[in-house]
Amino acid sequence: FSNSSIPNPVYTPGTNDITSGFVTLTLTANGTNGQQASESAVRINITSLPTVNAGIDFAVNEGETIQLSEATAYNYSSLYWTTSGNGSFNDSQSLNPIYTPSQLDTINGYVDLTMTATSYAPCSEVVTDAVRITINPNPTVNAGPNLSVCQGEQVTLGEATASNYSSLQWYSSGDGTFTPNPFVLNATYTPGPNDITTGSVTLTLTANGTNGQQA
Repeated sequence: FSNSSIPNPVYTPGTNDITSGFVTLTLTANGTNGQQASESAVRINITSLPTVNAGIDFAVNEGETIQLSEATAYNYSSLYWTTSGNGSFNDSQSLNPIYTPSQLDTINGYVDLTMTATSYAPCSEVVTDAVRITINPNPTVNAGPNLSVCQGEQVTLGEATASNYSSLQWYSSGDGTFTPNPFVLNATYTPGPNDITTGSVTLTLTANGTNGQQA
């Protein structure tokens, strides 16, 4: 109490009051000439404010849906999710919805998902929390057009392209060799004896993404 000896004090609820959800306040008055005390009680119901936690930031690969399984919320009358992008929720009013990123989200490389919760009456507080999802683009590769060379010539793979990769490697269906090694994008291939005998060889370029994806 701001002053427990006056008729109209201010009462600040304590931790146990909030945990219990209510408190009973009793006013007692003593007469001026020793008369028996009179008292009256009032019960104060305490509505807890909502708390929300959208979860910790994390990353997904391009094409994956996002399960917001780590989100938590308490003491709310309603909640809903919004996105900084233009993807879609399977249920934006669910605590743990699934979000499908849009192409714009992928181009941006991330999306912020915000959970908003409204308190129970008589409170009118609205609380929010957001989680950032990094979207790792998938690697892309293009080994280039088919080529024809004369026997004894090397093949320069100068038109091969790749993007969004952490590592790449060339593979041969034959027995030739790559120079300086098969891990270089524009390597040079020297056909082997079996390649020459067969009359053709297939060279395959594979790239690994920054988060374990493969193209």
